[in-house]
Amino acid sequence: YALRANIDLFYTPGEILYGKRETQQLPAAGQRLRVGGMVMPGSVRRDPDSLKVNFSLYDAEGSVTVSYEGILPDLFREGQGVVVQGTLEKGNHVLAHEVLA
Repeated sequence: YALRANIDLFYTPGEILYGKRETQQLPAAGQRLRVGGMVMPGSVRRDPDSLKVNFSLYDAEGSVTVSYEGILPDLFREGQGVVVQGTLEKGNHVLAHEVLA
């Protein structure tokens, strides 16, 4: 049981919206996960007074919003693939603790 609580499952934006193909099970709010997708062009919003940034990740099936506070990787750009690790919140929003590009 302890191991299960520390596992971060990998999802695409479409799987967060519609569930994994095999089970159709949706991830629950509060669940730790990793999300891989493309950074939606025009979606990156930076707070000029802090390191906070909001953006959307998308795939062929949909998009989710992401909030992150920290220094983004040098290769982070709109239209590029990234993986974020964090917690799923209500409204298909991911509070990211780490961004990998």
